[in-house]
Amino acid sequence: MLALARHAHRAAWRLAPYGRALTSSASTAQPCRAFDAGALEQRLAASRVLAHGYTLQVYTGDRRGASTKANVHATLIGQRGESGPHTLVGEFGRATMQCFYVESDRDLGALRRLRLGHDGTDVGSGWFVDKVVVERHQTGETVEFPCARWLGQSDSGGVAGPLEIDLVTLRA
Repeated sequence: MLALARHAHRAAWRLAPYGRALTSSASTAQPCRAFDAGALEQRLAASRVLAHGYTLQVYTGDRRGASTKANVHATLIGQRGESGPHTLVGEFGRATMQCFYVESDRDLGALRRLRLGHDGTDVGSGWFVDKVVVERHQTGETVEFPCARWLGQSDSGGVAGPLEIDLVTLRA
């Protein structure tokens, strides 16, 4: 389900949405809903890596041209640091929600921001993001990061926004 890649001397996880696992061999892929947290914890302990898990629910808005096929990335930023960039592999269709499981090698603490963006590849790669909801598995805490704006150039109506944005939570 997770593959380690190197980006600018930092480790980052490449991810697949729930229901489709990313592995080195297609024959060994397992659906994420059959995910065994205990087995993952044992493998991580054996490799001396302490992983902190998060679930990201990425909501694409219900606007004409809201979808994107660009390469999407997200970075979690908490009171104790930030995760490396996570590549979110999936199709971000209009009025849909994509769910991703991500890990950090350290405890980020309470989440404060989420950096979300894409690479702007392809014509009409603009993406209207409604919100992102993140669950911190260690505590069960759920944090909502509202967005309600375009990332990149819309393919309908000429609306444009930045390719990357830092989202903040509404909590005090």
